[in-house]
Amino acid sequence: MDASTCHFGDSISAEISFMDKVESDKQDDERRKELEAAIDALKQELARHIRGRDDLLERSGLSVEQARQETDKHIDRLHRYNDIKDVGQVLFGKLAELHGKTVKEMYEKYGVDTSD
Repeated sequence: MDASTCHFGDSISAEISFMDKVESDKQDDERRKELEAAIDALKQELARHIRGRDDLLERSGLSVEQARQETDKHIDRLHRYNDIKDVGQVLFGKLAELHGKTVKEMYEKYGVDTSD
C-alpha cells in the first residue's frame, strides 16, 4: 500500500464520520424540537388547569390556602375511613374463620355490600 492509498482511506473514514455526526446532530435537533413542543403543550395545559382552578376558587369564595386546608381535611378523613374499613375487613375475616365460612358469606349474613 502506498502513501496516497492510505491517505485516501483516511479521507473517506473522516467523511463518513463527519456524515454520521451531521445525521446525529439532525436527530438531536429533531428530538429537541419534539421535546420543546411537548413542553409548550404541557405549559398550555397547566395554564388551562390553573385558570380552571382559579375560576372554581373564585366561585367558592375560598383562597388557595383555604382550599388546600379543606383538601387536607378530606384526605385525612379518607385515611381514617380506609383504616376503619381495613379493621372491619379483618374482623369479618376472623368471623368467617371462626364460623368456617367465607368472608363473602359473612358480608351477606350481616347485610354488607361486597362492593363497599
